[in-house]
Amino acid sequence: MRSCDLMPHLRVLMNDTKRNDLLTVNSKILTADFTRQRIDKNILNLLFSMLDEINFKERRREYFSGEKINNTEGQSVLHMAMRADKKDEYKIDGQDVLASVFAMREKMFDLANNIRANKNIKNVVAIGIGGSDLGPRFICDAFQDIADGPQIHFVSNVDACDLQRALKKCDVENTIFLVASKTFTTAETMMNAQTSLKWAQGRTELFYAITANANKAVEWGVNQNHILSFPQWVGGRFSLWSSIGFSIAIAFGTDAFLSLLQGARECDKEFAINEYQNNIPVLMALMGIYNRNYLNLKTHLIAPYDVRLRLLSKYIQQMDMESNGKSVNRHGARVSYGTAPQIYGEAGTDCQHSYMQMIHQGSDAVPVDFIIAAQDTNHNDHYQMLLANMKGQAHALALGQTLDEAKQDPFREFEGNRPSTLFYLNQFDFKTIGYFIALYEHKIFTQGILWELNSYDQPGVELGKAIALKEMKLHG
Repeated sequence: MRSCDLMPHLRVLMNDTKRNDLLTVNSKILTADFTRQRIDKNILNLLFSMLDEINFKERRREYFSGEKINNTEGQSVLHMAMRADKKDEYKIDGQDVLASVFAMREKMFDLANNIRANKNIKNVVAIGIGGSDLGPRFICDAFQDIADGPQIHFVSNVDACDLQRALKKCDVENTIFLVASKTFTTAETMMNAQTSLKWAQGRTELFYAITANANKAVEWGVNQNHILSFPQWVGGRFSLWSSIGFSIAIAFGTDAFLSLLQGARECDKEFAINEYQNNIPVLMALMGIYNRNYLNLKTHLIAPYDVRLRLLSKYIQQMDMESNGKSVNRHGARVSYGTAPQIYGEAGTDCQHSYMQMIHQGSDAVPVDFIIAAQDTNHNDHYQMLLANMKGQAHALALGQTLDEAKQDPFREFEGNRPSTLFYLNQFDFKTIGYFIALYEHKIFTQGILWELNSYDQPGVELGKAIALKEMKLHG
């Protein structure tokens, strides 16, 4: 691949209208603008050829076909099945999995509808951590303005303060608890559940379990009718679409949850069949590979210019860094190249008054995902300011400011040539956000294939847990 040092500055690249057309991709849901990435048509074609060299289309087929691509745990990776409808087909070892998916969904919807209809229930304390918390928390925060169900209080941290802050807002007579843990043994979650049970005066009938280990939940005291399962082949950080999303259905209703699934399913269909040049997750992945491995950029900023998306970066951070934050490939050999970047971010315009100084003039370039969604016209002046700020930041990062333009003031010289992608969401609704989340899921899959990683295990988190258990026994 051509030396990055020979690539023209973005000031030059962005004057090429044919290139810009090639790097702007529209779907029914959004527009992805990659024109501020430091690539041209030739580099893009070389990146496409990398996918062909690793037989990417076959690897993608395995992903959707339920083959056990999580090779260290011997599991399929089929979170896409959780958002399927009755026209779809998903199998593992030749056996259909959708009957159980639809049965789980029906039970979850029945329970959610019953909870929403019970006007005595005012509060729901949702206890979970990591993948059992971040997705539902993000969605409930994003759409809080239109919630019409009980108030959802998320508790993840084992610090007692987290739980106590939630319980202060509740009364035992109007509160239920959702305990989400795939194994129903997660230490932090189970400690918070046990403390909650004491607060609830031992009333196990107030508790619901979301788990792949129903027997453990029954042993703990949860009524069988209050247990929602989800399959082993759904990883926690990709489980929003399963019964882990129970709190979403309670807060917003089952139609909203179905719209979330529909958006993700639409992204699945596009990712599975679209050619590379029109495949947004593939393009996201390739831009990330180029920035990480050819430009040697080690971090990545997610900057949504919409306060409703303020928790997005935290959610994507776990999804991306837990999946591809690895230095051993799927064959057990240590890799010699960079893998997942460090992800961080917060809502614009807040970020402009914190770390954007470093993004513009720091010694390291940081790729950025800028995101904006259509807003209601009642506050058009606010929206126009948001949009202007986002475009202004993106343009400044790309174009910079020469010393002459800065009137010979070296403190106001910006080198520019710093890459970013702009996403314009056509609407802000459940379908759109479902689609948008799925873009990142498939981007992560694609990058994992290129880096030859198993993106679906997480052995790195286990050592610290094991040591913590020893410490507790030592001091307990």
